[in-house]
Amino acid sequence: MGYALRRAQLLVFQDFTGTIASIALRPVQLSLLLPIGRSPGLAQTRLGNVTRNQESTNMIRLLDE
Repeated sequence: MGYALRRAQLLVFQDFTGTIASIALRPVQLSLLLPIGRSPGLAQTRLGNVTRNQESTNMIRLLDE
C-alpha cells in the first residue's frame, strides 16, 4: 500500500511540475499563494498555521521567493 501511494504521489508531482514549468512555481510556493489569494492581507502567523509551516525562518525565505 505504501509503495503504491508513493508512486501515485510521484506521478502527481511530475504532472504538476510539467503543468507549471513555464512559470517555475514549486508546490510549496503554490501552497502559500492559494491562501494568500483567498485572504489578501493574511498574517504570516496565520499563513503558517493554515499551511502547517511553523518554522518562521523557512516561512520568511519562502515568502521572499
